[in-house]
Amino acid sequence: MLVCLDGCIFQHLYEKRLQIDQLVATLALAHQRHTLCSHLKKAEAVRLKIACELLKDTDILICDNVSKCMDIFEFAFVVDYLRDWAIKLNRIVILATSPSSFEILLMFSQCTIFMTICLILGTWVGARITGALLTSGRVVYMGIPSQMLQYFESIAFPCPKFKNPCDFYVDLATHDHQSPAAAAESTARIARLVQCWKQHKPSIPVAGKSTVSPTLCPPTMIASVGAIFR
Repeated sequence: MLVCLDGCIFQHLYEKRLQIDQLVATLALAHQRHTLCSHLKKAEAVRLKIACELLKDTDILICDNVSKCMDIFEFAFVVDYLRDWAIKLNRIVILATSPSSFEILLMFSQCTIFMTICLILGTWVGARITGALLTSGRVVYMGIPSQMLQYFESIAFPCPKFKNPCDFYVDLATHDHQSPAAAAESTARIARLVQCWKQHKPSIPVAGKSTVSPTLCPPTMIASVGAIFR
């Protein structure tokens, strides 16, 4: 069967090939170009999944616990790569991971730490930088990750020296059920953290009535979402 392809299709295929070559090179997969997927290391397989999603040119990329099979250096590479991709193309990356190091946390522009499942969600949206710390759905901290240490020091919960702040803050806002005494202590501590944040949280300005017709302000549309789940 003979198929005739016009110039537009050839151009599209050529651009996709260039994009594939660029992703393979920048995600450190060039040396495995001719390797079967089943023979890739776990970290390389994750980077390949990321490349496949980036090839779709999605507006939002969701990654679930990609750090599970990576050491801290491999994970830092992935975080830095996705952050650079999101900032340059004005995209959003939502990344779920276990706390690793405070240095990696500072690479996120937004962070949310859920105490029950210990996840950090990082989202890059332009230059907007904020973060949130929650326990059982209640906010304990919301702000820039780099200011987290200063805030908890101001409410008499300083991070101990040589302690990973990520681990410390997760433990700080987690219920302890090992004994009745520990449960009572953690419940009181969390209640205090929640109350402190209610007193310290910045006020949100209320926008006035808009003079623009709703028909001239259509809601923001999401063109596409890519997801990587393990």
